[in-house]
Amino acid sequence: MKDRRLLILLVLACIGLAWGGFLLASRGKVSTDDAYVDGRVYTITPRVAGYVVEVLVEDNQEVRAGDPLVRLDPVEYEVALADARASLAALEEDATAAEQDLHQARAQHEQAALDLRRAQDLLRTQAVSQSSVDTAQTAATSAMTRVRAAQAKLDAIRRRNAGAREGGPSSAVIDSRVEAAKAKVKQAALNLEYTTITAPGPGFVTKKSVEPGLMVSRGQPLMSVVPLHVPEIWVTANYKETDLTDVRPGQPCTFEVDTYPGVTVKGHVDSIQAGTGSVFALFPPENASGNFVKVVQRIPVKIAIEPDQDMPRLRVGMSVVPVIRTVKKDK
Repeated sequence: MKDRRLLILLVLACIGLAWGGFLLASRGKVSTDDAYVDGRVYTITPRVAGYVVEVLVEDNQEVRAGDPLVRLDPVEYEVALADARASLAALEEDATAAEQDLHQARAQHEQAALDLRRAQDLLRTQAVSQSSVDTAQTAATSAMTRVRAAQAKLDAIRRRNAGAREGGPSSAVIDSRVEAAKAKVKQAALNLEYTTITAPGPGFVTKKSVEPGLMVSRGQPLMSVVPLHVPEIWVTANYKETDLTDVRPGQPCTFEVDTYPGVTVKGHVDSIQAGTGSVFALFPPENASGNFVKVVQRIPVKIAIEPDQDMPRLRVGMSVVPVIRTVKKDK
């Protein structure tokens, strides 16, 4: 009997020591299995509509920032650019010719006014007849009429080109329509450039749904590019609200990935979401109906992965088990 009691006491003591060791080891730690690798996903969409002539990548292919992914037929946009440049040249030519006519008319008027003054001076000495003075007066009046006509023509061109800005010399007046034509040329050049769709950043091609011969519209999803390097990926852990009492940004964290058992990856708490996951659901819960049942809510916590550590390649969506240490380790 004594041996049996001693054995029972020994077993109970071992269980107590094991339980105490477990509590001591887990002190200041919170973990969850509702966590996964998260990251940015670039959706590739065309900025212009067009006919796909070439697809330069395949599924799961690694690409770098700026690498061409898809090419659209550029002929339509090359024609549009040439037309915009021709319209701009015509507008600039019209305005330039009208300004030259105005300068010439002003020069002729100045010469006619000078001839008129000379004829009037000679008339006082009876060196010329009154008819010569009248002829000079008519020439000066005609020159002034041509100046006004040239000025009216130039103003009409500027009004036709959406008006002009006042307050400066005529050579400094900005032709709004010419500026608009320049903007159209720039837009046409951009549209032509957009016929080559490039990768916005480094990553891997996924969900490719485009092939040569397809007619695509502006904004249509063609594929995705998923970066798999830090800091473009992180861990999103959905902790119970009762576990976040002592969790703060900056606290150290370690996690294991289900795909790589036994491998520990280091990180730290980056931020805690401003609301529970249910608040941002498609159909948030309505607790004012009278049938309320209290449920422990989960709050997403963003865990940043520490750079420059030896770890396997992580994929977005992998399941992980993070452990946040809320107290400092005893030295």
